[in-house]
Amino acid sequence: MNRDEEKYNYRGRRNINRERFAGGDYRLTDDNGGFRRKKRLTVSAILTFGLVAVLVCSFVKYACDTKMFIVTENTAKVEQFDLAPGDKLEAVTKENAAGKFILAVNRRKMEREAKKLPEVRDARAELGFPNKVRLVVTEYVPLSAVADGGHYVVINPEGLIFHTCKKPVENLPVIRTPKPPTPKPVRGEKIKDKTVKIGMDIIAASNKEKVPLSEVRFDSNGNICLNMKCNVPVKFGGAEDIDLKMEILAAFMSRYSGEAKDAEYIDVSCPSGPVWKPGSARETCMR
Repeated sequence: MNRDEEKYNYRGRRNINRERFAGGDYRLTDDNGGFRRKKRLTVSAILTFGLVAVLVCSFVKYACDTKMFIVTENTAKVEQFDLAPGDKLEAVTKENAAGKFILAVNRRKMEREAKKLPEVRDARAELGFPNKVRLVVTEYVPLSAVADGGHYVVINPEGLIFHTCKKPVENLPVIRTPKPPTPKPVRGEKIKDKTVKIGMDIIAASNKEKVPLSEVRFDSNGNICLNMKCNVPVKFGGAEDIDLKMEILAAFMSRYSGEAKDAEYIDVSCPSGPVWKPGSARETCMR
């Protein structure tokens, strides 16, 4: 073997000689001195490619004839919504998906139109082959409902008004003020009434201490009464020391959970001397 020849192993393959010719040209040879041949397509490979192409075309034709990939009204669904109007969400889904080829559905357009609803914080459109479309809705988290004349407005923890309804929302505490909130609540804007903001602070404190409330009521003198979900009224007093009063109420409910449910009322208006009156005859703390 000449010095100009060099043996090496290329990724575990057989040894290949690099033979130098005149003019500095390098060519690859095998151990027998013959040049390696490039691989060519064989007849079997050509037949395989042709068979695959025929099968793919046949499947596409079958799918188009049977409408396998066409979305229908029954396969376009809306999920995970509560306060948002279901009829409007279903209309958005069907208008953008029903009767269309699954890959031709404009998911981004569906999501944009769903987010235009004030109750919707986020929306995500998902495709499910062969012909299913699902619109998953994420709503704003409600804090409370505020009584406004003959209807209610639902607000989130930041005070954003995102829903209106004619009756209270189940399992959502209600804030009632002696007069309708001013300025008038407008959906899509934040609540500005100072009394309502105090009620929001009280509900936020009750959620922190895990005290279940059903109502926060203000009278014309600024006194506050709470109604718990167990129908026990609580005299809360003024708007000062909200966190302290709620801590006392939570500690009382934890210690006297059985007796407290039958209490006539609980009074935490004076944090230094809270009192409660046991009894089965319950009266509202404000008339």
